[in-house]
Amino acid sequence: MNTAVFRLLILLILASPAIHAAAPNVLLIAVDDLNADLGCYGHPLVHSPNVDQLAKRGLRFDKAYCQYPVCNPSRSSFMTGLYPEQTGVLSNAGNFRDKHPKLATLSQHFMKHGYFAARVGKIYHYGVPLQIGTDGEDDKASWNKVVNPIGIDRVELNAVTSLRKGSYGGTLSWRIVDSKDEDHTDGQGALAAIKLLEENHPDKTGKPFFLAVGFYRPHTPYVAPTHHAKHYPLSKINPVLERPGDRDDIPLAALHDRPNQRELTAEQKREIIQAYYASTTLMDACLG
Repeated sequence: MNTAVFRLLILLILASPAIHAAAPNVLLIAVDDLNADLGCYGHPLVHSPNVDQLAKRGLRFDKAYCQYPVCNPSRSSFMTGLYPEQTGVLSNAGNFRDKHPKLATLSQHFMKHGYFAARVGKIYHYGVPLQIGTDGEDDKASWNKVVNPIGIDRVELNAVTSLRKGSYGGTLSWRIVDSKDEDHTDGQGALAAIKLLEENHPDKTGKPFFLAVGFYRPHTPYVAPTHHAKHYPLSKINPVLERPGDRDDIPLAALHDRPNQRELTAEQKREIIQAYYASTTLMDACLG
């Protein structure tokens, strides 16, 4: 991803520990560009019942920070256990294998201890949305099997509204469309994950699994079904507007603006926020 601020929610679920008490199954879920606008964090509008249920069952962090304000360094960091300065990856370009060709990643550690390891969607860096459906910047040594889902949010980009024509990932872009969850990349990813869980259940394989599932929404483009957008009528969305002089004490180095974003009307902001929230609820439904 090319956005300046990277927020990642990682959920570790120990599945069916009674089956293999000494070697529990692990499901790791990464959500791209998800912020704390969720019911479990007290947001009054966002509909996120499945994340909320998981938060009640587990441990919710009130102070959690990404490793780096860019996608590739953060993902390389949490998959290797090294700081970005140690991996050598400090931008969306670069690969940690250049500096650490023999390093065992998180999933490789499980593989070395008898686990089956698989990836669905975005765990390592992807250029979103154009690399959806490909391996992206994946680390092939980290998995026994990979699945690269693809849906209408990738194949129908021409119908997406964008602040910059032809640009969808590094700028605000959105679309609400009459569709089913499974029409979208994350819906396809959820179905693929379910299939992998069924095919690689320890009762069938005799070995535990490590499954990493990376959801793409709510990263731009914010493409979501109409039935999720209905949770967010525009009349209930009140965008925060810039106050005159609010930027006067900010250093110039911190005043980088993406083209056209400061010229957005209040109505455009409502539409974009609605699409972001609908994308969040789509992801939540896929998680469920």
